[in-house]
Amino acid sequence: MIKGQTSTITISLTDFLVSDIQKMRVTIDQSTKKIVKNDEQLSNDGMNKIYCSLSQNETLYFNKGNAKLQLKLLSKAGKVYVSRVQTILFEETIDNEVI
Repeated sequence: MIKGQTSTITISLTDFLVSDIQKMRVTIDQSTKKIVKNDEQLSNDGMNKIYCSLSQNETLYFNKGNAKLQLKLLSKAGKVYVSRVQTILFEETIDNEVI
């Protein structure tokens, strides 16, 4: 994703339906910079997709380069699921101001 744009990351669930989830959070980490999005900040399609939206400020917060993304959730059955760490790329921009 390009720094300075609003972006939505789509996470597809393979072992759960959204209706089976009690709590969830998405963490994006890049060395000393980290953003954590919780239930109230995430949306879903009611089936098996979770959407994590990032504002201009949030994409500008990260440095150019790779960041790690991970989903952690608690099912209504009390099981905790942690996804494999995914890599996302923040691409450079020449306009670092919020519009």
